[in-house]
Amino acid sequence: SLPLAFGIFVIARPLVALLYGPGFEPAAAVLRVLAWGIPLAFLFELLWRLLAARDQQHLMLRAQIIMIGVRLVGGYLLIASLASVGSAFSSVVFTGLHISILIWYAGRDGTRIHLFRTGWRLALAALGMAAAASALLSHSQLWLVAIAAAGIYAVILVLLKALSPADFALLRRTPQARTSA
Repeated sequence: SLPLAFGIFVIARPLVALLYGPGFEPAAAVLRVLAWGIPLAFLFELLWRLLAARDQQHLMLRAQIIMIGVRLVGGYLLIASLASVGSAFSSVVFTGLHISILIWYAGRDGTRIHLFRTGWRLALAALGMAAAASALLSHSQLWLVAIAAAGIYAVILVLLKALSPADFALLRRTPQARTSA
């Protein structure tokens, strides 16, 4: 999800122009904010499933109840003052807060969630990919930038040794599992 977030952040303006044409330039700012919701959505999905697998649905419900009020009041204030950008900020910020509550609930029994230890290499690779895509954007068409960015991300992952041998084994096994099913 990190390459998607970084990539969409970088290409927001030409992507909006490609999809909607001229006159929609202000939507690029909203898209840039919403891009950060992509990794948060992935993390949210992981955390609620962690609590569900541990038969702690009551904690998920508690977090939902807390966040309903926070989202309603906070969303109203942000949208009233910042319009569409406020709506985007509301979505991203309150999803981050919701995740924080879920991490806190998941860690109450001693479970440790090491986001930085497991994700810094992936984040650095995504940042490098975004920097390269940003540099290429003024010199190439959008589809070429996307292809180059994906290749650059893969190369940086290898250089940073971001994937373990177990990760590669899982990637090799996955297509076989799909065809045999």
